Amino acid sequence: MDRYVSDENIDNRIWPRTAAIAERLWSPQQVQDVDCMYQRLAIVSQNLGYYGLRHRLITDEMYSA
Repeated sequence: MDRYVSDENIDNRIWPRTAAIAERLWSPQQVQDVDCMYQRLAIVSQNLGYYGLRHRLITDEMYSA
């Protein structure tokens, strides 16, 4: 897998990673429940889709091409 960022995949590259970084920085240090983190990030991912970001759709499109 290449690490190339383009107009087609920028949402996929930036926003999920930014959400994960924010999750770690904003959570207290003692919060280390990975399963709970993934549940919260799933909600963030859904919200990103509501805002019109194509972070999940582009992955499907790239794999099917």
